[in-house]
Amino acid sequence: MLLVGGWLGLVLAVAPAAPVATVPAPINVRQQAVLDELNLARTAPLKYVEYLKDHRSRFKGNLFIGTAGVRFKTREGVAAVDEAIAALSKQPPLAALRFSAGLALAALDHVQDTGPKGLVSHEGSDGTNSAARIRRYGEVRNFSGECISYGLYEARQIVIQLIIDDGTADRGHRRSIYNARFQLAGIACGQHQAFKNMCVIDFAAAYKEDPQAIRKRQAK
Repeated sequence: MLLVGGWLGLVLAVAPAAPVATVPAPINVRQQAVLDELNLARTAPLKYVEYLKDHRSRFKGNLFIGTAGVRFKTREGVAAVDEAIAALSKQPPLAALRFSAGLALAALDHVQDTGPKGLVSHEGSDGTNSAARIRRYGEVRNFSGECISYGLYEARQIVIQLIIDDGTADRGHRRSIYNARFQLAGIACGQHQAFKNMCVIDFAAAYKEDPQAIRKRQAK
C-alpha cells in the first residue's frame, strides 16, 4: 500500500471459459491515455524499461520527486524500481488489450461510489466486490482482475506505479498487466476525497457484455 503516491490493489475472480463478446463503446481522452500506456507496456516492455530508468533517476532516498509537483514517499525506494527493470528486461511482448464498455462501467461504478466517500478498498460501500460490479454489465468468461491507483493523475505515472508495485510483495499489479490471458480492459478515473485522484482498471480474459445493461447505465 503506497501511503502517498498511490495505493494499488488487485482482485481476481474465476469463472468458466468462453469466447469474447464486446459492444462498441465511447472512450474518453483519459481512458484512452491509460489504455495506450497499458498497451505500450505490454507490447514494448523494453521501451518501458527506459521510462523506469528515468523514473529511478528522480529519487532522493525513498522520496520520489517527479515533474509537475508530483512527489511521494515510497516504501522500497529504488530497490523496487530496479526489480521492475530487471523483470521487464526479460518480459516477452504481449498482445494489446481491447477496451470494454462493460468493464469500464464497472470501474466507473467503483470510482463514483468510493471516490466521494474517500474509501480505499476493492469493496464498494454496499459490500460488493469487483466481480459483482463486472457482472452488472455482462458475463465474465474465464477470469477477471482489478487494479486501483490512488493519488496519481497522468496515465504514465499510473502505469509505472502499477508496474513497480512498491510495497506489494507479490507484485500482483505487474502480474496483472503482464497476464497474457487478459484480453480486455475497462478504465475509469475520477476524484477521490482523500487522495485527490483515483483510477480503476478492470481486466477480463473474456467477457460477454450485456448491451441493454450497458446502454441503460450509459444513459444515466
